[in-house]
Amino acid sequence: MVLGVMARRLEGISVVLPALNEQGNVRRAVEGARAAATRLADHVEVIVVDDGSSDGTAEEARGAGARVVSHGRNRGYGAALRSGFAAANQPWIFQMDCDNQFDPEELAKLVPLTDYAQIIIGLRARRADEWRRIWAGRAWNQLCQLAFDFIVHDIDCGFKLLDRAAISGLALGSDGACISVELCVAARQAGLRIAEVAVEHRPRVTGSPTGLRFRVIVRGLLELYGLRRRYNGRPPRP
Repeated sequence: MVLGVMARRLEGISVVLPALNEQGNVRRAVEGARAAATRLADHVEVIVVDDGSSDGTAEEARGAGARVVSHGRNRGYGAALRSGFAAANQPWIFQMDCDNQFDPEELAKLVPLTDYAQIIIGLRARRADEWRRIWAGRAWNQLCQLAFDFIVHDIDCGFKLLDRAAISGLALGSDGACISVELCVAARQAGLRIAEVAVEHRPRVTGSPTGLRFRVIVRGLLELYGLRRRYNGRPPRP
């Protein structure tokens, strides 16, 4: 629970939760995110994007009252987010990973920054993962900084508040883990304002992370190379 944070009320929030085999996690994520968003917005919808799960993720999400967008096969984290963004109807999108490693109540920290920023990203001040994931995250951030210079400290954080109208004008195409990098690079190129705020990070209790799978890493590196070729020839707008 976030205490002592005064946040202005938004007109509406679409909660977007990408999920792959998150049975046992998704109900808690849906209910927590809905409760947090309802305290901060007049209209709230919760969208779970089931990215080809082989367990009961979709059924559990529907049982929790979420609208489910289903991929017939696993298409990747980026594809799941793009499907969720396209399905959103409210002015603001609250995107949170479905593994319950974030406290959705900390959305109250992000909302005040909507006065001047179109993209607000969480910063995991103390990342609660095993050492391999922490090391990989640091290496990924450094690699992205080498490719595109500094944008934010934790470019891959799965806790974001996004202006739907602003990001709808970005031609996002990443299907894999590079979607967060592309979002930030494209936003900077378009002259959008990006802000970040420190949030807590908790250990995963149920389910298994997929970010260090060989196929995921290779896809991310290939997408990063493609993004560098696509964007580095174009100067950012002020």
